[in-house]
Amino acid sequence: PDEEDVPAAVLEAAAGKLAPLIAALSQALETADQARRVRDGLSVALIGAPNAGKSSLLNRLAGSDLAIVSEEPGTTRDIIETPLEIAGQLVRVADTAGIRDNAAGTIEKEGIRRTMIRAEEADRRLLILDGSDRGTSVSCETKALLVPGDLIALNKADQAIRTEAQHL
Repeated sequence: PDEEDVPAAVLEAAAGKLAPLIAALSQALETADQARRVRDGLSVALIGAPNAGKSSLLNRLAGSDLAIVSEEPGTTRDIIETPLEIAGQLVRVADTAGIRDNAAGTIEKEGIRRTMIRAEEADRRLLILDGSDRGTSVSCETKALLVPGDLIALNKADQAIRTEAQHL
């Protein structure tokens, strides 16, 4: 109220009537994010170094050649997203540019910048590691994107075993 001399009984009566509304609004806010995920789908960003296998995984999951796959690092520059149904849940999977420190030019740098934004906005991140290159480490920028609940996948591990077997 605008007046300062409102009796305490009136304030208590108003607070009692507002309490259920406040509780209902609080519950709606708590479940809004979950409802958005059901309606719009869970957002998953595939992240990792160039040539780790992010685009190949997206193509495999989609059952289609959506992303260009090449041995040339830095091929993916734009984010490619596809909706999938996984266990009855809509999941929007986004293939992103590989994150590396020595990006080859302004276009690749812009792709990495967009990757960082998409990864931060995603509900979950799936870090793809190249198992065939044991000397590769995950950049500090990439590590900083990960939060509890994110997943890490080791890709191309079979290639490392094949290479080691050839040297025996």
